[in-house]
Amino acid sequence: MLKANLLKSLVLALSFGAAGAHASIVTNGSFEDGAGDLIIFNNTGPSWKHDPNVTFDNLGTAAPGQRWGVYENLDNWQARAGSGVEAQFNGNIVDAANGTQFNAFDGNYYVELDTHFDYENPTNSNSWIRQQLTGLNIGQTYELSFAYAARTQDTDDNGIGVYWGETEDLFGSLFQVSVDYDGSNWLNWTTYTYRFTASAAEMFLGFQALGNKAWDVNVGGQDYYNADSNKYGGFLDAVNVTAVPEPGTLASLALGLVGLGAMRRRAK
Repeated sequence: MLKANLLKSLVLALSFGAAGAHASIVTNGSFEDGAGDLIIFNNTGPSWKHDPNVTFDNLGTAAPGQRWGVYENLDNWQARAGSGVEAQFNGNIVDAANGTQFNAFDGNYYVELDTHFDYENPTNSNSWIRQQLTGLNIGQTYELSFAYAARTQDTDDNGIGVYWGETEDLFGSLFQVSVDYDGSNWLNWTTYTYRFTASAAEMFLGFQALGNKAWDVNVGGQDYYNADSNKYGGFLDAVNVTAVPEPGTLASLALGLVGLGAMRRRAK
């Protein structure tokens, strides 16, 4: 009975330890939980279009190609630069050749950081989002994972930089890693994993579009040009950050339980 109880305690302890180590500290990492004010929705002309009847929650009711909106922010994610953050719903992009629709990696929503912009007043559409992570252990290693897909097959058009730092002031200048179109991730979700160390109890995690293809289009006989970006970029979904167990942590726990069992046997 003692051995059985010890074994049960060991299994439970290891299970709880593993679960704790793999619990994501990112909130709304799959972008499913609401948005701030809508900036633009389904714009097909040269001007901004704000439709008060279209909300983040009902994007899925729109026709393919219209299941998107640019928002001031998403829940727990601040958006800066560019036009805002563009959220898309499953089936917004459909392959005309075979009818296959592009869907989120996880859930129904994903984001594009090279956002739609006002044709008449073009600005750099490379936006970025950030989230402040709190309660971190200084010196602890954390594992970041996210799903990425390129929207176009152009080099230097779909890049996303990843920021991990103590301050928001330097955001946009210090990128730890970046991803881009590599020949295999065009409209094809690929998971990327990196490890960072917390240098403070509060760290900023951010993602920024890095595409530099120019926008040059004629709408209604009017030419519109944006040298900085073209509103097409990489897609992002399923962002997770988990603590990496320190070497020997679970082994030490197991040894402690075994030692406890030995003490109980001697006590008898």
